[in-house]
Amino acid sequence: MLDKIVSLISQALGIEPTDVSETSLLREDLGLTEADLSEIVASLNREYECAIPEDQTGDVITVADLVELAENHVETKG
Repeated sequence: MLDKIVSLISQALGIEPTDVSETSLLREDLGLTEADLSEIVASLNREYECAIPEDQTGDVITVADLVELAENHVETKG
């Protein structure tokens, strides 16, 4: 899941995957916007056929937080 999320972030921001780590701060370090985050969550929802609620992304600070949120929703999907 980490590799997929790093790939999505790097594609959304036009940066190298090596510039993204688990501890990267999405907004402060990487400059991710709410629109970018919404796009990434939508991609994850499509790919993993899950439903990560956008109202839960407000607490997502780091890449690791996003990975944890996604993994929790993929595991409980079904």
